[in-house]
Amino acid sequence: MPIANYTKVAQIRTWRDFTAVADRARPTIGVSPGAWQEAAEVMGSQNASITLAAILQRAEHIRSCGGYLRDLTEKARAQKFSVWPMVTALLNARVGALEKAAAGKGAEESSAAQERGGCRGAARWISATRCATA
Repeated sequence: MPIANYTKVAQIRTWRDFTAVADRARPTIGVSPGAWQEAAEVMGSQNASITLAAILQRAEHIRSCGGYLRDLTEKARAQKFSVWPMVTALLNARVGALEKAAAGKGAEESSAAQERGGCRGAARWISATRCATA
């Protein structure tokens, strides 16, 4: 379930809000309180929240979201993980899906589809994750 479904309940205005939403979403994908706490300690609460949001976006393709978060936490502990390549991959997948969908439509419809959800939608998601650092 995309993180957007959780943000409709409460607006995200700060990192604390974002982390609270991530914590509420965590159980729905099988991430234990211990895995979440360890991720927050190792990565920091902001990066752990971004990571959980990215996992949530791809949850249907991940066999064990809790195990995946634990694996990423261990990589972060070894300084072999950064959230930004994960976010970039999500953005690229979104843009690729939009381009594929638009290939069957006219150029005018393609442009409208990208305006509705493509880069602007992704930019809103990214800006929500950066709201407290600006």
